[in-house]
Amino acid sequence: MNDPLEQLLAPLANVTPVTRADRRSGRSSYRPAAAIALVVVAIGSAATYKVYETTRDTMAPATQVRLTHAMSCLVGGTARRAATMLPRHGYTVRWQLLTYQTASLAETTNPGSVAADSVVESVWPTGNTVLLVVHAADDPNAPPAVSSPGCG
Repeated sequence: MNDPLEQLLAPLANVTPVTRADRRSGRSSYRPAAAIALVVVAIGSAATYKVYETTRDTMAPATQVRLTHAMSCLVGGTARRAATMLPRHGYTVRWQLLTYQTASLAETTNPGSVAADSVVESVWPTGNTVLLVVHAADDPNAPPAVSSPGCG
């Protein structure tokens, strides 16, 4: 033991080498992690489902309104026709007027009434109120009027 390197490494002779643990005991350390992951997934799923249920119930009245065939036939027609038909069936009419700046850009206003020859672009019923989106018949930038199929 005159060599300084041997003196330095001498304490390492008493160290037991590290070996791989038995595979079975290694797997058991994953079980608690798997159990925790399963609990986290279960809680997350339950919370997500609860949010879905709450949102679905809140949105249900607005999304279940069906557009009747008669209402869909208003699209492409005149405001006069819509203003005559809808109140007869118990609906209140609201107007939204689109004034096209270009073929794809429009300014929106909500007037109390519109010109009788205005063209109906879309119909949005909510309960007993119907929002009719229209544009002026003489608007040069407005898209062409398209009526619903089967309304001919």
